[in-house]
This record gives sequence, structure tokens and C-alpha cells, in this order.
Amino acid sequence: MERAQLYTLLFCFAVQNTTGYQLITTDANRIKDLEKIALDLQTQVKQLMRQQRAQNIKMERMEALTKYCEKMCKRVETEENDLVVNENLTNKLMPDFSKSDVLNSTQNVHQRRKRIALNSRIDMQQKPLVNAIVDEVAFYAYMSENLQDPGHGQALVFQTAVTNVGNQYNHHNGVFTAPDQGVYVFTWTIVVTANGYIYTQIFVNSDVLGAMYTSAYGVDNARTTTAIVVKHLDTMDVVSIRVNMHGALSGSIMSNEYYKSSFSGWKIF
Repeated sequence: MERAQLYTLLFCFAVQNTTGYQLITTDANRIKDLEKIALDLQTQVKQLMRQQRAQNIKMERMEALTKYCEKMCKRVETEENDLVVNENLTNKLMPDFSKSDVLNSTQNVHQRRKRIALNSRIDMQQKPLVNAIVDEVAFYAYMSENLQDPGHGQALVFQTAVTNVGNQYNHHNGVFTAPDQGVYVFTWTIVVTANGYIYTQIFVNSDVLGAMYTSAYGVDNARTTTAIVVKHLDTMDVVSIRVNMHGALSGSIMSNEYYKSSFSGWKIF
């Protein structure tokens, strides 16, 4: 009888464990589905923001062109008014002025108008109508203190922004946002403690762009590595540095008065 009771208890325990495992697996699958939905929504939002940004740039250019045309029209109108005033003064002060002289004066005025129009076209070709595209973008930031025992998949934040031209780097979350499309350069430096090692990656949105391995395994002092990437970005693309989700990981990231773990980037064109 005791053996039968024991078998019954073991059977019940096995059933409970199986049910609990199934519940955990179901919850994990639900979490993955929600993460996928969130990522899809984030991608859609970024696309809408890019379209809005492009539309705003077009509107700014049209407004600038309209203002420029209005300015040139006023300039031509002023020249014509000056011509009328000069002709009236000439008729009053010199009524016997020869026709040939009047014709020459008129031709000079027309030539002057042509020169003004030519110079205006040259100005439009040489100078941008509006500085809608942000060309000056650059940042350099480093961790303000050591990062103890970072975890797999952890986003790395470089809190101290020494340079942030364009204000596109967020020192609160470590993310850079591209203000406009173009070719950008990014570089990051990681320092690990003695006997430590870590894999890091650079992401553009949710895609891995580059990776780096920093190792001080078997040595008694810190080690430093730096990686660099070049990428064409679209408007509102985001760039960040994270710890590899699956790579070997041990020790801490150093950043102090002797070492600086840092993140930098700038736009080429």
C-alpha cells in the first residue's frame, strides 16, 4: 500500500511539473510575439517620421524659394521705378536731349537688368536656398564611471557628451538619431578589467552593423579595443552600442581618469 501511494505522489508531481513547464513555455512565446509586434510598430513609426521629415524639408525649400522670388521681384520693381524717375527728370531738366542719347541710356539700363538677372542666377546656383539638410553632425561621449558586471543584450550608455554638434546624441540612453540621410562614421572603444572579456555590437535600428571583442583574459591589467564602421543612414535611423546577447562575458567595463570607454560619430556627406 505504501508503495502504491508513493507511485501516486510521484505521478502527481510529474504532472504538476509538466503543466508548469507548459505554462512557462506559453508565456515565453507570448512575450516573443509581443516583442515582435512592438518592433514592427516601432519600424512603422520610424517610417512615418521619415516621411514627415522629408515633407517638412520640401516645404521649407518651397518657402525659401518663394521668399527669394519675392525678393528678386521687388528688386526688379525698384529698378523699374528708378528708371521711370530718371527718365522724368531727364525730360524736365534736358528737354532737348537727343534721341540717340536717350536710346543709349535705355540700352544701358537693359544691360544692367541683364547683369542683375545673371548675378541672381549665379547666386542661386552657388548658395543653397535653405539650410534644410543638417550637414554639421558630430558627437563624442564616454562613460562617466565604470560599468560593473554588464549583462547580455544590455544597451551601453555613454553619459558624458563632450561634443554633440547638432544635439542628435542622447546621453541618457546612449542612442544617436540621424537628423538626415547621408553617410556617417561611427567608432566605439571598450576597456575591460584584468581577466575580463566582452563582445559588443553596434546596431542601426534593430540590425547589427558591426561587432568587437575586447579581452584581458590571462593578463593582470586592463585591455582596450576600438572598432569603426561607415554606413549610409536614412532620416530618423537610430544607432546604439549593446553587449552581445550570446557572446562570452566576464568582468566590468572601465571608464575613469586613466581609461575612457567611449562612443563617437560624425556625418561625412
